[in-house]
Amino acid sequence: DQRMMVRLLAWLLNANEDLTFSKGLCADDEPSLMLKTLSGEMSQWIEVGLPDEKRLKKASPKADSVLLYTYGGRNAALWWQQNETELMKISNLSILDFSDEELNQLVEQTQRTMQWQVTISEGQMFITTPETTITINPVCIKSEN
Repeated sequence: DQRMMVRLLAWLLNANEDLTFSKGLCADDEPSLMLKTLSGEMSQWIEVGLPDEKRLKKASPKADSVLLYTYGGRNAALWWQQNETELMKISNLSILDFSDEELNQLVEQTQRTMQWQVTISEGQMFITTPETTITINPVCIKSEN
């Protein structure tokens, strides 16, 4: 459920009529989300989760920018610690992390049909559901060089 929420948040943060979801976990050679130019070139390669650093290195020359949205609390921190040296070398890579606590609040609001109002201001996301408003504060771990 958290992965689904992070994919949705990534889509919201990069909203564009040409932004598309890939087939998901079964698409090894595609990102979670992608934005292509009119000529078919990859503008944004967007990953979700804690991918192998080799995957991000492979994505780097294929797109103008590579965005990674991580989640998983302690696991994400450990993943970063293990991969930081290599990931810092990828100049067009940005990494944002979502807290488990905030994601779990969203998961609790998940229904078969949902209506959310989303406001994004200065990097914060305010998601209003019929029951509550949830604030999401993605933390920048790495920005493009």
